Amino acid sequence: MSVRYESRNGIGLVRITTSLSATIAESLPQQVDAWLQTMPEVKSLVFDLGEVNFMDSSGLGAMISVFKRMAERGGKTVVARPQSAVKLMLQITRADQILHIYDTVDDAIRSTES
Repeated sequence: MSVRYESRNGIGLVRITTSLSATIAESLPQQVDAWLQTMPEVKSLVFDLGEVNFMDSSGLGAMISVFKRMAERGGKTVVARPQSAVKLMLQITRADQILHIYDTVDDAIRSTES
């Protein structure tokens, strides 16, 4: 599977291990929602993009969709370990203004705890 989920003390970790393009993005928001329904203790999400070497606009749209859903629940959504091309896309589109970027998963998790 190209998306893995885990929970760490009320923080959801979504690890994407493939390109974040239409193939994955199409179902990502629904997959995250389904997982969150089984994990009521999860209040915020970290997208670990360390293995994502490509993201297109549909991938970005999926992440923004998840961000909006988490915001409705009162939670945060942040990004950890984006590769340079993905980080550049987040910066160019200014998505990094709402999906804050962290160099490590641990830093991203800590940011959601405050």
